[in-house]
Amino acid sequence: MTVKAWKGGGYSIGVGKPTMNVIINGTRHTFNLSKTFGTTCREFRGKTIAPWLRGRGALSWPYGKPPSFTLMPLGGNLFRLR
Repeated sequence: MTVKAWKGGGYSIGVGKPTMNVIINGTRHTFNLSKTFGTTCREFRGKTIAPWLRGRGALSWPYGKPPSFTLMPLGGNLFRLR
């Protein structure tokens, strides 16, 4: 699925369904989702997001045009972010 970067007090990756375990740069990360995840909040947040975006030259973007990435399902509640 295609996901987009998001920033507002920190960096996150927007998704359309609950996600808890994501492999980023070969390492599995568990993200604590907010209570409003899936309703008004559709992104997972964590300290690993900003360095990952920086490594791709995607830490900033024009207003309304966030970079897109791929979140690949690996089975169950595990995904890979590319």
